[in-house]
Amino acid sequence: MRREDAEKWHGKGDLMQSNFVRETLSLPTMDKASCLSIGHGQISERSFFELLQVNSVRVLYDFRHSDHRGDVHSPCEHFSVRALKSSCRVRGLAYKHVALGRETAYGILKHVKTDEAQHALIELVWHAKRGGTCFLGFDQDWRLDRRQVIADEVVAAGHSVKHINSTGSTEDHDPHRKLPDFIVSEEERLRKLEQQRRAGELLRPEKSAVDRSSEAVASQLMRPSKEIDAMDELRAAANQVELERAQRNLARLQRLGDKHGALAHKVVKAAPQWVLDEARQQEEWIAKKKAEKLEKAEKAEKAPDRRQESEATEALDEELSVECSRCGVLRPWSQLAEGDGVCKECWATSGEGDVTRSRCCSCEAELPKDWLDLGACPACITSASESCASTVATEAEAESPQRDGDAKGWRAKRFAKYSPDA
Repeated sequence: MRREDAEKWHGKGDLMQSNFVRETLSLPTMDKASCLSIGHGQISERSFFELLQVNSVRVLYDFRHSDHRGDVHSPCEHFSVRALKSSCRVRGLAYKHVALGRETAYGILKHVKTDEAQHALIELVWHAKRGGTCFLGFDQDWRLDRRQVIADEVVAAGHSVKHINSTGSTEDHDPHRKLPDFIVSEEERLRKLEQQRRAGELLRPEKSAVDRSSEAVASQLMRPSKEIDAMDELRAAANQVELERAQRNLARLQRLGDKHGALAHKVVKAAPQWVLDEARQQEEWIAKKKAEKLEKAEKAEKAPDRRQESEATEALDEELSVECSRCGVLRPWSQLAEGDGVCKECWATSGEGDVTRSRCCSCEAELPKDWLDLGACPACITSASESCASTVATEAEAESPQRDGDAKGWRAKRFAKYSPDA
């Protein structure tokens, strides 16, 4: 009785609007029903509705996905949401559009498990129990269309789905096949696309040379822009979500129309003042984001290279200063390393018991005998080797001009001896 009370609905609006219905009805517990599916492809409008008429379809649910703006990109103008809704009204068909698998929901596999999709499928089964009901997809071949995931969900709940092909005959849905790769990897692709769009790294499509040619521009100027009536778009919204989407879309079209002028594809007609204000706010927001992105790029160019910073840090770390473990005086570690943390003065004045001490033959510093090499301390040996190397280099530079001068004088004497003028 509770399910029968919950299913009392006039067929318009939302079936799942009350808490009682949402708690009572679910897709697996409803009476089993059979529904149809169809894909329009690029067939004519007349052929499409003939296929629906052959299969006695009275209710059409449009489950085609939309982009991040909420627009459905159909290959033919007569299959747009607005045109299809008008065509169904003329022919006495009930029509409702619910974008399952849209970009903002990260694809059909993730979206079909949400409450929004489940509520739409419950409405679909409710209509299927009472008459011919069909849901719509893009491609005529259901194996290449996203609506196969919707059919899987309906069949898994115990109901049946039949697909209408181009000849008007039906084919039972096969739930045991493998999903195509573009559906399996759709969520990962859309999440990456969203991150690129938020970070401003999404590249705009580049036009070919043919699209930028003077002939293409002239053809675009001769083609009249499509006028969009703002009031008709707002009246076509069935709920608050669609109304907000229509408002944002109108503001975007108004902004693009002001930007492109005569080259705009769509122009908003009879736009109210609040649409103009929102379009101006969108333009200001876009200009602000562009300025922030440009400023960030300039700062990145002016900032020093991280590799140079690390090299400078390493150069500073080379002259590390450490306190002597005895006198506490801060000295370079190169001086304290010889005495294991003790400076030379402390070694000279401390007298370490039985340790044999000697004086350096150069600096006369008193150090442990084990530290001296041929009577010299390590510091004197290092300085002596550096001075020796510099002396050798200086002598080599001094001898080089002299050799060149000798060679030059010898050649000059020989040339003077054997020259004809001599």
